[in-house]
Amino acid sequence: MEYDITAKVLIEKSHREILQHFLGLPVVESTLLEPLPQQTTTLRSSDFPLLVTDAGGQRSLVVLEVQSAWEWEVPFRLLEYRCRHILRERLTDALSCVLLLRPSRVASDLLEDAEVCYRYRLVRVYELDAAPVVATPIVNLLPFVPVMRGGVELTDTAERLVYESPLPRSDKADMLTGMAFLAGLVSKELTQHLILRRRDLSIFSICRGAPSWSPRWAGARPCPYPGLLRRYRLHCRR
Repeated sequence: MEYDITAKVLIEKSHREILQHFLGLPVVESTLLEPLPQQTTTLRSSDFPLLVTDAGGQRSLVVLEVQSAWEWEVPFRLLEYRCRHILRERLTDALSCVLLLRPSRVASDLLEDAEVCYRYRLVRVYELDAAPVVATPIVNLLPFVPVMRGGVELTDTAERLVYESPLPRSDKADMLTGMAFLAGLVSKELTQHLILRRRDLSIFSICRGAPSWSPRWAGARPCPYPGLLRRYRLHCRR
């Protein structure tokens, strides 16, 4: 579930690029909408409502859900989110989409029973080619590279491109954190590699001096990213 939370942070910073390159939508502007008032913020609230404007000025609603692994109730949750956001925004032009980060044999883009036939977009991120994202580069999508097709081999390059990008330091930190955590869907060793790779660099200087850092990791150096390290340790115990 930590992966879903990580992807949510990335969507907050990268939703326009996700709409354009993962969904192929001709987006001119996109705005992340506020959660529904009756919706409690929990680990299960993984939906993202977006107000999207195209080149013609037409507005529509896009509801994204991020899933690290497929669950049978995903289509039902997505349909619920869609209806609730349509009612609140008064926009019937709506697209529902699931971003699936790990392979699944049972994932489907259709919910059908005796009463309902509901088709939505299912984007299998693990089937998307990482090479164009790195080659361009599309900086805000680089954190997804480890879980994309051919992405493991390109992860070091993607990490370097994020670090060398003109993004603000705080955004770089979020991007690198997200990349390290999503890499854990592929390999815990890759996550550890990414954490340690930038441990001495000034991008994480605001985190220096944290008490959770273990000196055996890097001599006597203080922790470069204590929050990520704590979550990584919890992940490794699972």
